[in-house]
Amino acid sequence: MARERVTKRGYADLGDLRQLKGFTQGELSELVCTTQPRLSCWEAGRDRPSYDNLVALKTALEVTFDELHEALSKCRS
Repeated sequence: MARERVTKRGYADLGDLRQLKGFTQGELSELVCTTQPRLSCWEAGRDRPSYDNLVALKTALEVTFDELHEALSKCRS
């Protein structure tokens, strides 16, 4: 489960943040006005969200920019 992967320093990755909030990729992608395949690329580290998408992710996931940056930096590349 995603909660088991949360460490003292933060979340393991963007997928864990999403799961902790109870969103599917499809649900979160709708909230941030993107597609599910694009969100999947962000979670896999193959692409990075735009600034507008970062703001939307921050709002939807109820995290700080620092927490979001940490989660994105832990996504596989």
